[in-house]
Amino acid sequence: MVPAIHGHCRCHYKPRVCKMNIWKVLFIFSSVVIIAYVNQQWILPTYCPSILQFLKSSFGYAANQEVVSNLRRPGKILAGNLGDRKTIEGSDRPPIRAKNDSSLDTQLKSYQYDRKADGNGYEVKEVDINVHVKTNLEQLEEEERQSLINVKEILPSATRPDLAQDRIVFMKTHRTSSGTMACILKRYGYNHELLFALPKELRANNFLQTVKFKREFVYQYPGVIDQKYNILANNARYNRKEMAFVIPKATFITMLRRPEEQFESVFGYHNMTSKLNLAKSPNPIASFLERADYYYGQKIPFSDFLKNGQLFDFGLNRESMENNANIVEMIKSLEAEFDLVMIREYFDESLILLKKILDWKLDDILYIPTNIRSDINRFKIDQPLREKIAQWNSGDVELYDHFNKTLWWRIEQYGANFKDDLATFRAKNQEVFERCVDTSKSDASDRRQTKFVARDSSKFCQDLLRSDEEYTSFIRERQKELFRRKQRK
Repeated sequence: MVPAIHGHCRCHYKPRVCKMNIWKVLFIFSSVVIIAYVNQQWILPTYCPSILQFLKSSFGYAANQEVVSNLRRPGKILAGNLGDRKTIEGSDRPPIRAKNDSSLDTQLKSYQYDRKADGNGYEVKEVDINVHVKTNLEQLEEEERQSLINVKEILPSATRPDLAQDRIVFMKTHRTSSGTMACILKRYGYNHELLFALPKELRANNFLQTVKFKREFVYQYPGVIDQKYNILANNARYNRKEMAFVIPKATFITMLRRPEEQFESVFGYHNMTSKLNLAKSPNPIASFLERADYYYGQKIPFSDFLKNGQLFDFGLNRESMENNANIVEMIKSLEAEFDLVMIREYFDESLILLKKILDWKLDDILYIPTNIRSDINRFKIDQPLREKIAQWNSGDVELYDHFNKTLWWRIEQYGANFKDDLATFRAKNQEVFERCVDTSKSDASDRRQTKFVARDSSKFCQDLLRSDEEYTSFIRERQKELFRRKQRK
């Protein structure tokens, strides 16, 4: 006869084995807790708050001073399922509680990103982190006060409060020559020792591109509270309120491109032919448009930019694009909120307008094109196909047509010397190109793009040829050293 099983172990026959199994379970559970703590993944606060609460009440978990100090950087939170292991940095610090402030509980939020059920990108889900920060909050406040840095003592050039050229938000849009424009801004800011708002992820050149920008996405330097910056010029999805918080009283600028060319560029640069299994098609874009709704619904990276991608950059969601009233309202809002909407097809003309708005010098807007797409990722578009692309991206067409008209209105308002200023700029920019670029060579290390090679190693030429990503790395390292040096004083 098989003996009865009590409590999932044969305790009637082997009580010692049962006790050993219990101790094994406790040992394994304790090991998991310790590993989670050491790695600072904060699995318990995120996924098992009830277990955490039991540990806190029973063993004083999180009352330890080391734990409290580490609450300033909760660490990474897993986003999505295990097949989509993206990680998003947690908040660098809890908010400061003012005396008699009863609203703290509503402020103590961090953000976790999870893919929507329908695969249309990522959306924000609020995760309560009260369990992280309520313990020894007064001690944390004192640490914040002691390590608070006055930016005026770090960078005197960043403290001119009324100069528009020192506060800029550049809303990058995909495949519109925004990378070249970002290099112009980063070169200016780097050489003038301005502070940049950079992505929290240390190796990232972009903020989250499928979630609207939030101040929490910006890297916060140790000991700095609600730091205000001078320039935001990395890819981010538009959110006026949050961007204005990070860069107060900023000049807002952006770039648009003719939708037919922009769509073709997105399709080629992000290798949609391969991602959508269209490699056997003689014309992948034509094949896409034949079943556009089907392909647009595929859960692949950058699929959000395959229809009205520029409107998506500005925060218009997929479902909202089906209603033309939403598009019209968006255009009206952008008209009111942006100081200049540049047009890629008239890049030089746009730079002349920008120079006047920011009161820059001619040398400040010199440039050498970057991120030029290689021929292997280009498609030929005939007129019938162009019309189909325009119809599919009708929202972007409406957006582009509106701001193309406003650009030429601004040019008329510029004055009679616009043509002379433009000719002077183009002549000087051509001289710079011939001086700095070795046209007999090219850098094809990235198969998606062709990079120019410098003719000489002068700082002037190197600055002009530095890529967007390289500038981000340079700026990040310098700012880290600036704040580190200040803390040591």
